[in-house]
Amino acid sequence: MSAQSSSKDYEAFRDTLRAAEGGQGKAQYNLGLMYANGVGTEQDFHQAMLWYRRAAEKGVSAAQYILAGKYAAGQGVDRDIRQALYWYLQASDRGSSKALFKLGQMLSVPQEEFANQCFEQAAEKGIVEAQLVVGARCSSAGGEKQGQATAWLQKAAENGVPEAQYITGTLYESGKG
Repeated sequence: MSAQSSSKDYEAFRDTLRAAEGGQGKAQYNLGLMYANGVGTEQDFHQAMLWYRRAAEKGVSAAQYILAGKYAAGQGVDRDIRQALYWYLQASDRGSSKALFKLGQMLSVPQEEFANQCFEQAAEKGIVEAQLVVGARCSSAGGEKQGQATAWLQKAAENGVPEAQYITGTLYESGKG
């Protein structure tokens, strides 16, 4: 890294820190990223988490999503599924399709109906993994759901998901597609 690049990173860090300390949620999120990646400052995961939390509390969905993932995995914090669910729900309420998909994954066994709704909404918003899940679930349900299964699997296949391409091919081969 050049000295000029390093100087620019430090200036960006300093400006972002000033805005974050002033209470700007997006700057707080960006500062968390800077600490997490060591941009303009030393890498410091504790500081990153602190700034992600502040941004999440301000309603920044990207920070809420990251915070949820950290709690779900126990990265930098004690693993806490309730906190993970809370922050994924907050992010999904703010329009994060990825958070909606994660909610579906986390709740697929204890809350299957709610999980299916999360998967379907995420699939409709273009999350290819959700399209695959919805297609596979509809396919296993059979009957009237078979048409929906084929449609979702075909969308995921068109978006380059190899498993969906395989399943779609086998459905067409067997005459169920």
